[in-house]
Amino acid sequence: MLRERTGLSLDLRYIVDVDFTHARRLGLSEKLYCKSLAQALADPKVSVVVELIGGTTIARKTIEQALAAGKHVVTANQGSGWRSRAGTLRTGPEEPGSRRLRGKLRGGIRSSAPFTTA
Repeated sequence: MLRERTGLSLDLRYIVDVDFTHARRLGLSEKLYCKSLAQALADPKVSVVVELIGGTTIARKTIEQALAAGKHVVTANQGSGWRSRAGTLRTGPEEPGSRRLRGKLRGGIRSSAPFTTA
């Protein structure tokens, strides 16, 4: 559907988790299974990280690590702390090269402005 509507295609490169029971039930290839977020983030072919963890602790750390690695992040997670920081989650001070994420709820769907360089 994405390709039909936008002309873009996504290649799933990794499923990072500590337990792959659900991935197995969905029939997802075991070749994609990876227990190391660092390994997935170090791959230069990975440009977007989709965070599906939920919660506030591990999810937030995952998002921060992905942003620090220069990856774009897609998340519907409202509990990762952007509200506690006036709507902004930062990976470092605002200086050249820093990344930030701003998001708002629109019709129940989190929409995030593109990542910007300070």
